[in-house]
Amino acid sequence: MITYEMFPPHFQHCMLADCPHSEVCLRFRAFSLAPETAASFTLLNPGMLRTQDLSQCSWLLSREPQIHTRGLSAVLGKLPYSTVKNIRQELTGILGQSAYYRHLRNELWLSPPQQQQVHEIFCKYGVEEYLVYPESGFFL
Repeated sequence: MITYEMFPPHFQHCMLADCPHSEVCLRFRAFSLAPETAASFTLLNPGMLRTQDLSQCSWLLSREPQIHTRGLSAVLGKLPYSTVKNIRQELTGILGQSAYYRHLRNELWLSPPQQQQVHEIFCKYGVEEYLVYPESGFFL
């Protein structure tokens, strides 16, 4: 599920609801998800957009974003030490020791393939219900 907070700060929004791509365009989705409390955001000029063939819109972003997560330390903090010890050993095996500690400090985001590997490790130890990341964002 995409929330407005996942969009980068200077993401370009589009307000053309009558565009043939508005159902799949991330720019329109950002505009439609913008909360009333958002004082400002970057908006593509609708006048300029209407001068082009919208069926071939050069600003269209129709691909699904890849959701990245971080907050591994918060996830591991909910588990018993004996389980964390085993999971940590496996995580350093797939991420590497340096990257593992960078993930703990929230310096790196877990990509979707890495999230799948982490999920498999948590399932192996029967603690997948604890795998809820406090922070998500997407990258195009």
